Amino acid sequence: MLKYSKANLSLLTVFVTTLAIDIISKFIISHKFLLGESKSIIDNFFYLTYVLNTGVVFGFMADIDNSYKRLFFIVVSLAIIAVIIYMIIKEKKYLVKLSLILILSGAFGNLIDRIFVGAVIDFLDFQFFGHGWYIFNIADSCITVGVTLMIIDLLFFKGKQHEQN
Repeated sequence: MLKYSKANLSLLTVFVTTLAIDIISKFIISHKFLLGESKSIIDNFFYLTYVLNTGVVFGFMADIDNSYKRLFFIVVSLAIIAVIIYMIIKEKKYLVKLSLILILSGAFGNLIDRIFVGAVIDFLDFQFFGHGWYIFNIADSCITVGVTLMIIDLLFFKGKQHEQN
């Protein structure tokens, strides 16, 4: 079980803050934009574009037309969330816990969309030299940053405990 500590309080704060930013940003986009609408923030570089992703990462499996796909993604998300929570409870290193918290926040954010919208709301649209990249959201960013922090820990801090106080 997690004990009360400043480190755990900071992790809870990161979780709640990132999840709230994700939920609020998706709410604003879905209520201020029409589906498919795009607005330039920085010409030829950054746009807000409202799309729904019925698949997983990079739209993978979005084309599959299956009435059970949504339920499948919800069940898989819940299983992943359970595993991440278990890992957070068992983990000693603060950086790894932080990375798992970010991944957990992103997983929850996208799960909420799948439950209430039926798809994930994406809107961050970067373009480089006229070529678009995949449109994503804050939850996806949290997952990416969390995985990156975990890789940094594995590459540079493997074997060093840096346990939280």
